[in-house]
Order: sequence, then structure tokens, then C-alpha cells
Amino acid sequence: MPRGHVFPDGHAVAVLRGEAGLTQDELAMRAGYGLRTIGKIESSQPTTSPTLAAVATVLSDSLGRSVRLCDLLSHADEATHAASVVDHVQWLELAATSAVLTEMLAFRHRSPCVRSRIESIESFHRREHQSFHTGVTQPTDCLTLLVHFAADRPFKSIDGFSQRSAISQPIELLPGQLAFWRIASPEPGETFELRWA
Repeated sequence: MPRGHVFPDGHAVAVLRGEAGLTQDELAMRAGYGLRTIGKIESSQPTTSPTLAAVATVLSDSLGRSVRLCDLLSHADEATHAASVVDHVQWLELAATSAVLTEMLAFRHRSPCVRSRIESIESFHRREHQSFHTGVTQPTDCLTLLVHFAADRPFKSIDGFSQRSAISQPIELLPGQLAFWRIASPEPGETFELRWA
């Protein structure tokens, strides 16, 4: 299995998709992927954590309740991640009509870093309140969550929440345009939600 990949629980994804009233094609389009990707996920074939996080975000929006990344993982997946990650960075860049998620994993005993980039078209529509769901799937010393907003769509307020509690206010590098959090030692399976308006 390629490094940085996870095993989805295909049955759980299919059940939630059905509950949301979505076809595989609709889920694929809203998550920014092809039909084949969703088919592989529902067949429990390995995928990347950002891909599964995008599916979780679409399901959360469609169902009107939180669907965590760990809700979509196979229980057997935990055994595949023995190597500890020193730094895990997830950078969400919002443009006028698209969103790009870049993920970087730096392993303690491996090099080089694992990096992935996913572009979603029309993933974040112009609504007053929006959110992004993500999480960690393996032991990580530090998780960095960074959100960059396009100049024509700045945020007025932004908050972060974990499944356990609210996380500290973001460190704002550029008010209204760039915010990030550094979370020390998040628990494997812990999920996070960033909300902005």
C-alpha cells in the first residue's frame, strides 16, 4: 500500500451515502473526485486521508450532522500505521470557485515527506457559514491546520473544534485572509472542524 494511504470502511460510506440520498456520482462530484474513486472507497480499497476527509465533509453537509473521518475508517487500518509522524500539515486554500487541500506528512524515521494535493471544484459555495472537517489517522507529534481565504471572500470570524472540545483561537497571520492552528499530540482518530463566516 502506498505511504500515507488509509483503508476506508466501504460499507459505512455506502450506508451514509444512501442515508444522505446521494448517488455515487453525486458524492464524487461534490467531493471533487471521479466516480471511480468513490467506487474504490466503497469497495474498501486504500485511499488518501484527504480524499476520505472530502467525502466526510460532503456527507456531513448533506446529512446536517458531523461525519468524522474516523467514522469512515476500517478498524483494521489502525494496525497499518506503526510509524509515528513528526509533523502533519493540512493547508486548505479557498479560491473563488475551487478549494485546494494540500497535505504533508513528515515521518520520524522516513524520508522524504509524503505530500498530496487535491483540488475540489464548487466544494465551498458562497454561504454565510461554512465548515471543513478533517482529522488524524495515525500517531502525530503535531498537527497544523491552515486556511487561506481568497482576497474577495475574507472571513469575519473563524473557530476550530475537535470532537472533544473547542480548540484554541487561530493565530491570524493576515486578518480575514489566513489563519492557522498548531495542535500538539492529537489522538489518532481525532477529528476537527473549522467553521467560518
